[in-house]
Amino acid sequence: MEVRVENGGSYEVGKLGWGQSLPVPSIQEIVRSDFQSVPQRYIHENKDGPIISEDLADSLEIPVIDFSFLARGDEDEVQKLHLACKDWGFFQVINHGVKEEILEKMKAAVAAFFELPFQEKKKYAKAENEIEGYGQNFVVSEHQKLDWSDMIFLFTFPSQTRNFKFWPLSLPGF
Repeated sequence: MEVRVENGGSYEVGKLGWGQSLPVPSIQEIVRSDFQSVPQRYIHENKDGPIISEDLADSLEIPVIDFSFLARGDEDEVQKLHLACKDWGFFQVINHGVKEEILEKMKAAVAAFFELPFQEKKKYAKAENEIEGYGQNFVVSEHQKLDWSDMIFLFTFPSQTRNFKFWPLSLPGF
């Protein structure tokens, strides 16, 4: 069996491609069932935690990246983005040009999706070897530690890449 590691994910050649995933249980349904404790598969040992650089230790606030500076090629902002990706793995973007009203509508639509009954959400579940849909991505092994989260991943742009079989069009505004 040949296993490759690329871009933070590993997969067995001929089985799963980059970003594709095995199906996993819904966190919301685990919690709604006879939930007593977090299943072992979701508990990450501290030894696997991130290494905190001296730059990060100086400020434990989520990095904020100003997109308007990035768009102008500002080297300081590029360096901030680099450190945010390297040390945090995520960041907040400001001055991106997306209107607040659009962001609020998007948040409301996603919240409405996660409020749907499980059987309804299951209609949009990602299949094995799919990256789009409801579930988790980058699950390549039955033994892999999982994130304590559910997600829906959709391609939105360019519009011709949208696969509407994963879009809950019955939700107003989705």
